Parts: sequence; C-alpha cells; structure tokens
Amino acid sequence: MERRARRLISLPEPQPIEWESTTGRHGSYRDLFTSPTYLKRLLILSLAWMAGYVTLYGFGAGFTTILSALGYAPSTGGLISAVGLVGFIAAALFSVFFSERLERKHWLAVGATIGIIGTIVIAAAGTSLGIAFVGAGILYFGQMVWVAPQYALTAESFPTHIRASGYAAADSIGHVGGGLGLFVIAGFVPRLSILHALLLFVGFLVVAAVITQFAPRTRNRRLQEIST
Repeated sequence: MERRARRLISLPEPQPIEWESTTGRHGSYRDLFTSPTYLKRLLILSLAWMAGYVTLYGFGAGFTTILSALGYAPSTGGLISAVGLVGFIAAALFSVFFSERLERKHWLAVGATIGIIGTIVIAAAGTSLGIAFVGAGILYFGQMVWVAPQYALTAESFPTHIRASGYAAADSIGHVGGGLGLFVIAGFVPRLSILHALLLFVGFLVVAAVITQFAPRTRNRRLQEIST
C-alpha cells in the first residue's frame, strides 16, 4: 500500500506529532451532536448528500421515466438510459486512477460541470440517438465521478471514535432527504422543456458542490490533524 501511495503522490517523511489518544474510547451520537465542530461538519455533509442524491436518484433510477415524460418513447428512453450506464463504469475506473489528484470537496464541482455538458448534449440531440447516447454517457459520468471522493471526505471529517457514526448519519440523512426532494420536484418535470428539466436535476449537483466547499480540507492530511 505504501509503495503504491508513493507512486501516486509525494509523501513527506513521517514526523512525530502529539494528540489525545482515543484508544479504547467508545464514541456515541452524543459526542457527535454536542460538538460544535463535528455538528457543523455533519450538517454540511448531510445537506450536500441530500442535494447530490436528488440528482443520483433522478437519473440513476428514473432517467427513462424523465425522458418519457419529456416526449421520448419509453423504449427509446430506456435505451438511452441503458447506454448511458457506460458513464457509471467509466467514472468508477476514472476514480481509481485520478480521484487522489484533486482535493476531495472539489470533485462535486467537476461532476456538476460535466453533468451540465451532458444535459446540453442530450437536449441538442433531437432525434439523433447517437448524440443522445453520447450525452447520456457524459451525464452519467458527471453524476458519478464525485461519489467516491465524497465518501472519503465524509469519513475523514470525523475522528476515529465517532467516524462510523458521523459517516452513517450524514449519508443516511442524505438518502432520506434526497428521496423526499425527488418527490417534491417530480411534478414540475412535465411542464418543462427537456433542457430545463434535465438542468433542474443537475442543478442539485451545483447546490451540493457549493455546500461542500464549507467542508474541511482532507487530502494529504493526517486524520489526527483534521480532527483537532
């Protein structure tokens, strides 16, 4: 692991640091909710996940329905959605090699930008399935490329004794809020043009990207340093 890490990034020699040991300390949700620092981080990350999951749920689970509501035949919408899943796979492979090259909280902005490009391509495709396929692949890539770094950011934002609790709370709140948010905006989709409807969903990634900028910087930092 160390050899692989040194090929990816340049690491300084380890320096002794002092911190309060938490060995044998059992964390609780009380520790999470009574600490101003970690409560703030929990709120930031939960809100970011909520907004991001609206986009993920909207496209990942209901893209065919969205396209059908916007005038595509269900079979055509399903085909576009299926081909677009290639973008999911590409984003996963991309993250393996490149996610450590950028500060974690910046990947949401990258994903939102790519997602916007994908929606524009789909809207401009018209009856051209080939262009729609390309746009769907770009869109799916953009909405997925930020997820792995965001998972890492969420876990790294909390100290060892409440890391699992902080991560679980932020992600769980995000899932619930994302699902509810999707129900709220679903009624607006049929009233919009295809471009505006797709941008509505991607817009939540933009919101998530802005919120995440208030999270701590974690890349190339010791976990003890982040938690002090």
